[in-house]
Amino acid sequence: MHGPDLAVLDEPTTGLDPLLQENFHEFLREEREQGTTVFLSSHTLPEVRRSCDRVGVIRQGELVAVEPVEELLAQGGKRVTLRMAEAVDEADFDLPGVSDLRVEDAVQFTFTGEYDQLVDLLDRYTLQDLEIEETPLEDVFMGFYGGD
Repeated sequence: MHGPDLAVLDEPTTGLDPLLQENFHEFLREEREQGTTVFLSSHTLPEVRRSCDRVGVIRQGELVAVEPVEELLAQGGKRVTLRMAEAVDEADFDLPGVSDLRVEDAVQFTFTGEYDQLVDLLDRYTLQDLEIEETPLEDVFMGFYGGD
C-alpha cells in the first residue's frame, strides 16, 4: 500500500498461519498510528476485538449498531460462575442485572447490575469458587440477532 487514507479489508486473516496473523496485526497497528482509517469485515470476533476501536453490526442489510468495542462488551455484562458450600435458593438471585440464571452444580448467570448488590448477596453464602469473565464478543453480537 502507498499510504492510503482508507483501507477496506474483507476477512484479511483467513488462511493465514498464526505468525502471519501476528505480522498482519502489527501492520494494522502501524497503519492506524499513521492515521489510516481501516474498515475490517470479519466473522472472527476475537480478531475484531483485537484490531478495532469500534464495531458496526449489520443485520438484514442495515447497520443496527456502531459502538466502541469496550462499550459493546460492557453491554454484554460479565459471566459469573459461583460454587457455594451450602444449598442455593434460586430466588435469592432475583437481582436487577441477573439474566440467564442456571442453578446446578454451580450457579451461573450473566450480570449487568450493580456490583455492590451482588457482593451483598454473596456475603450470605460460603463461597468455594468464584469466576467472573467478560462476556465473549460473539455472545454480545448474537444479542443483536435475537436468537435468529
